[in-house]
Amino acid sequence: MRNSSLKESPLKNFHLSLNAKFIDFHSYNMPLSYSSIIDEVINTRNNVSFFDLYHMGRLLVKKSNNLNKLFSVSIDNIKYGKAKYALILNNKFTIEDDIVIYDLKDNFNNYFFVVCNAANKEKNINILKENNIEVIDISEDYLMIAIQGPFSEKIVHNLLIYLFNIDINLKDLYFYDYVIIDKYFILSRSGYTGEDGFEIYLDYNRMLKIMDYLISNNVKGAGLGARDVLRIEAGLVLYGNEINDNINPLEANLQWAIKNDYFNQFINNINITKKLVGINVINTKRVPRNGYKLYDYNQEELGFVTSGTFSPTLSIPVGLAFININSIQNINEILNYEGLIENKENFIFKVTKLPFIKLKYYKSQNKIK
Repeated sequence: MRNSSLKESPLKNFHLSLNAKFIDFHSYNMPLSYSSIIDEVINTRNNVSFFDLYHMGRLLVKKSNNLNKLFSVSIDNIKYGKAKYALILNNKFTIEDDIVIYDLKDNFNNYFFVVCNAANKEKNINILKENNIEVIDISEDYLMIAIQGPFSEKIVHNLLIYLFNIDINLKDLYFYDYVIIDKYFILSRSGYTGEDGFEIYLDYNRMLKIMDYLISNNVKGAGLGARDVLRIEAGLVLYGNEINDNINPLEANLQWAIKNDYFNQFINNINITKKLVGINVINTKRVPRNGYKLYDYNQEELGFVTSGTFSPTLSIPVGLAFININSIQNINEILNYEGLIENKENFIFKVTKLPFIKLKYYKSQNKIK
């Protein structure tokens, strides 16, 4: 029996019309898949897919110097037109959440627009309020979808013209650039798949028009199952798996997200005992699962798996894992290090570079044709 207390996406009827299968995701009833997860991954990599991201938290956060003791990015570095990936950090220098920050300029003067993970929305609101920072939950005012894949630019350009008579030169919009079309319409060139793509924040009535357009133009849906596989292939972290309030940014390879003098002081004083790595399974099609333990060939425990999947792009099982760096004599030799998963001789892993695939973000120095 389905839990009647689950929050339903306002776009649910569209998902039902596409025969979506649903899953309880942090109390949100969200599409898991429409066809098969593998097909949806392949379609996103080679064509274009849409994702309903209603479950993500959308907050207005009052600009305050107090944010510099919470956000890994200095608020002085958050400029209109360029979104910032950041972490919410605590005084232990561990991660409360990862977020994306937008400066909406005159549309919401003196507020940042912050997108956070579903599981952490209420926690984040409490953290902000405890630090005397005003926060307003506007998750119901803006729906959120992503359009991802190599043909996403063409689809987004056409729907803007056809539905809203808006002609934007999207080739001037690079990864993490955004435009505010009006107070309730934000278009960002971003996503969490490793592909070129866009995220759209929009009011309910106009989002319905976009969904009608996408479906009538045969843009296929992709659910949370495909989104998870896509982000693992791209080497991207997920809160609750690779990051949490016991993991610091250096362990999770997120030191690049520290652009704040307050938190820079922590970097040289942190004891690093483990590192996030990618692993390939080299002798079986079995998938490494969250929580599986890693061992060396002498049966000494090395670490644990945080996420795993069968990669449709590479046709092999892959995973993200933490390796205890004190267990490896030379940390510089961690690449290509081999060991056992669950201490089984027929379940061998090899440490590999992240990401597993070539990222295709549309950047000014490396335009995607």
